[in-house]
Amino acid sequence: MSNLDALIDKFGKSFKKGEHVFQEGDGGNELYLIHTGEVRVYKVIGEKEITLSNLHKDDFFGEVAALLGEYRTASVEAVTDTTVIAFPTDLIEKMITNQTEVAVRLLRLMARRLKAADDLISILMQNNPQARVVLGLIRLIEDKGEETKDGI
Repeated sequence: MSNLDALIDKFGKSFKKGEHVFQEGDGGNELYLIHTGEVRVYKVIGEKEITLSNLHKDDFFGEVAALLGEYRTASVEAVTDTTVIAFPTDLIEKMITNQTEVAVRLLRLMARRLKAADDLISILMQNNPQARVVLGLIRLIEDKGEETKDGI
């Protein structure tokens, strides 16, 4: 049995399409790593659901509540049938302390998310609505765009 198989046996959780991994406001002491599938991270603002990101295989989520001991700051639902590895906080702390690669990967993830938040704040601070739209589209292209023979 491989290390991955052992982790899945011990910490694996499966979610059907449309099922919530957790909802905003839930307590949480686990960080999740997507093994298979896709999840949508979203917030409800007023009557609207705002998708913050879609995450795929090998992406982490749930780190804020897990590492700070706070409530979940967003909701996460399975977009497809999904299997995750749910790492308890105490195990995360041991892995960060003992495995440099895990610590570096988590730091890079958090730095990318912080940069994305900073970029969004900069866009939202623009007084001109057209500039906000253009800058938002540029950000979306840089983040999700794929170059093809017909353009991006």
